[in-house]
Parts: sequence; C-alpha cells; structure tokens
Amino acid sequence: MEILAKNTSKNKKVAELILQRLKEKNSNLLLLKGDLGSGKTTLTQKIGKLLGVEMNINSPTFVIERIHDIRSEKTLHEFKKLRHIDLYRLWDKEEVENLGIFEELENKETLYIVEWPEIIEKDLNKNSVIVKIGVVEENSRLFKIN
Repeated sequence: MEILAKNTSKNKKVAELILQRLKEKNSNLLLLKGDLGSGKTTLTQKIGKLLGVEMNINSPTFVIERIHDIRSEKTLHEFKKLRHIDLYRLWDKEEVENLGIFEELENKETLYIVEWPEIIEKDLNKNSVIVKIGVVEENSRLFKIN
C-alpha cells in the first residue's frame, strides 16, 4: 500500500492505517525506514498520540530506546507500552543483542517501533509491518506500507 501525505505534521490517516495493518497481521513490531529527516519520529509521535501516550515522544537516537506508557482505553489494540527504538548509532547485530531490547518481543501488550532496523531486520519476526518513508517535497512524504 502506498500513501502520499501532503502535510506530514497532520498524517493522522497514515498512523491510523499503520495501526490497522498491525492489527490485521496480529503484529506488535513496526519497522520504520527512511533517510534522516524523512519523518520516522514524527510518525511515531502520531501513532503514540492515537494510542494514548501522554508524554512527548522524542527521538531516542542518543539513548537508543524510550519506553512510554499507553493510558487510553479507546484504542484498537491491547498495547499498554510503546517501546521506541532507534538503531542508527549501532553497527551490528551483536550490539543490539547485547542490549537485550528484543528479549520480550512476544509480549503482545508492547508495541515496538524501530527506526533504522536494517541491521537486524532479517532476524526479526516475519509478521512485522515495514514502513518505508520517502521524501517527495519539503512537506510531502510517500509511505510504503507492507
């Protein structure tokens, strides 16, 4: 599925479609791909807001991971936590394994959103949802959702 979003600060529809796709695939793993500045964290913020995350969602580039509580009872999912992970600064699969980030991946009450997943993508759950974000113009993005 491809979606062209003209105003990326208001891409609520894209976030809703991604959450629906996660539900269809019975998945709790979202992999976000795209160049620097393409909108991976902005998309995570929209998804978090839809789910009921009350805290600001900031990029975890320097801390690798941020965990947010989901407080809303109105969501389409049973997620209780959002784990926002950024693998940009890691070099290989062994570094990721040593952090133990994915040890609880089977816990369906946690939504994992992973930016820069390329170094571990082939080792992750096959029913993950992958979103590729392409920059079309300054305020336009092309979202390819598997």
